[in-house]
Amino acid sequence: MLIVGLAVAGAIGAPTRFLLDGYVQDKTSGEQPLGTLVINVTGSLVLGFLTGLVLYTAFPPPPTPAPDTATDTPSMSSDALLDSVFPW
Repeated sequence: MLIVGLAVAGAIGAPTRFLLDGYVQDKTSGEQPLGTLVINVTGSLVLGFLTGLVLYTAFPPPPTPAPDTATDTPSMSSDALLDSVFPW
């Protein structure tokens, strides 16, 4: 199934890339391959967005643990204890 998906994506993506490259080259003048630049920049943005989306949904942040009553209760700090024993 993966091979079929890759073949379909390639069959759609390659002609689209070719046509968009030709369109951009026709609309711009000069010797620089601006069509290739547009294709590469937009492709990188789309792949980065999809990768971030997949990683964000695949690895959600861990849940916040419930407070531990043994360690989270208010207590006298060591500074207060030292101040009461040594008042200077």
